[in-house]
Amino acid sequence: MRKDRKNGQPAVKDSLFPLSLFGIYLGILLLMSGIHTGLIVLANEKGWNAILQTVIPIVYWGAVAVGLTLFTRWKIKSTYETPLHRLAEATEQVANGDFSVYVPTTHTADRLDYLDVMILDFNKMVEELGSVETLKTDFVSNVSHEMKTPIAVIKNYAELLRTGKGTEGEKRSMRALLRKPRTGSLT
Repeated sequence: MRKDRKNGQPAVKDSLFPLSLFGIYLGILLLMSGIHTGLIVLANEKGWNAILQTVIPIVYWGAVAVGLTLFTRWKIKSTYETPLHRLAEATEQVANGDFSVYVPTTHTADRLDYLDVMILDFNKMVEELGSVETLKTDFVSNVSHEMKTPIAVIKNYAELLRTGKGTEGEKRSMRALLRKPRTGSLT
């Protein structure tokens, strides 16, 4: 993946005028205007009246507008809405504590757009949150283990002292251990 020289972020394809979309629209409009011209010639040859000659192009261009609108809607949905819905679902999973989420980018590394960069940053954030969660779990586990052992020993000594079941030597050593200041590890 290419990196931007300024801030180390992935390079973003910045296109204000997508040539592929322009080419598709131009081809469709040229084809449609050719068909429109053919309809006018056909109407003149058949001797259709002026109202019919006016209505047919309106209906025709209305159909062309519907087609272009549906194509544009499909393009917007596939380019932006679907990836944003995936990102929203992944965000909800992360909010519920699932840090194994990965959202794929919509473009390849050489054609990234701003949405792809946002998805890459989201994936990096989830990875970092997952490692922080692992560190937290390990810390709590270690502290819990380190605290259980001395507490269990103290509890046993206190029980022996309370019940008086230990020998006199055990009682003396328990009292000495309880009075002795501890340093370093808790175990």
